[in-house]
Amino acid sequence: EERDTIDLAIILKENTKRLFMYIEKLPFVLNS
Repeated sequence: EERDTIDLAIILKENTKRLFMYIEKLPFVLNS
């Protein structure tokens, strides 16, 4: 069960990273 929690934390971290990358690219998409 402890390992599941660690896996979830890693998944959340990756998702957050992707979200920030998406937000950074968004203004360029809206401006073009």
